[in-house]
Amino acid sequence: MTSVLRQASDETADGRLAPREHGDEPPAPPVRPNPCGHVGVPSDPTDLIGWLSTGVGSWSIGSWSIGSVLTSDGGFGLT
Repeated sequence: MTSVLRQASDETADGRLAPREHGDEPPAPPVRPNPCGHVGVPSDPTDLIGWLSTGVGSWSIGSWSIGSVLTSDGGFGLT
């Protein structure tokens, strides 16, 4: 342990490793844990399938959507 600390001390003294500067600035806001503001629940895929089965969702079923992916994961697939 002593040799590890001594080596870290030497690297810091050489300027290769610098301590983090926090200053007086407030910390950055945390990254949103769910990009679209919705936490996915187990019923989301079934709701999506149910919606696609209705007349309202029928517009999205067609030749242009072959190979397309609809996500129901709270937006994580979009990032």
